[in-house]
Amino acid sequence: MINPPDRHDPELEPFWDGTDQDELRVQHCAACGTFRWPPRPACAHCGSLDTEWVQAPGRGELFSWTVVARSTLPDFVDQVPYAVGVVALDGLPVRMIGKIETDDPWGLRVGMPVTAVFRNHASGVRLAVWELR
Repeated sequence: MINPPDRHDPELEPFWDGTDQDELRVQHCAACGTFRWPPRPACAHCGSLDTEWVQAPGRGELFSWTVVARSTLPDFVDQVPYAVGVVALDGLPVRMIGKIETDDPWGLRVGMPVTAVFRNHASGVRLAVWELR
């Protein structure tokens, strides 16, 4: 079983609160407007600590991926082969990593449109995964 995320980690708690509500959230610098993922305490662009979380679009395009043919995670052994991809979010200069739900992980191509869907995991966390549109 995978270890569930620390829901009280101040850098990630707003993200996990969002997945509980079936939405993606990313950090946004309130000082200069830069979006960032993964979250960080300070803006890499201007150094501000003034951060807010905004809802991100649940759509994007497949930027890159890998096919996992042998999982070292017990929770995923029965799912191999599966794809893990990098998704460029529509309208934001942000990329997220996640499992790509597809029956043919070998048939993925750069630029394929994807949509975020949310699935309950045995660890008790609600995960964002990506489906082909």
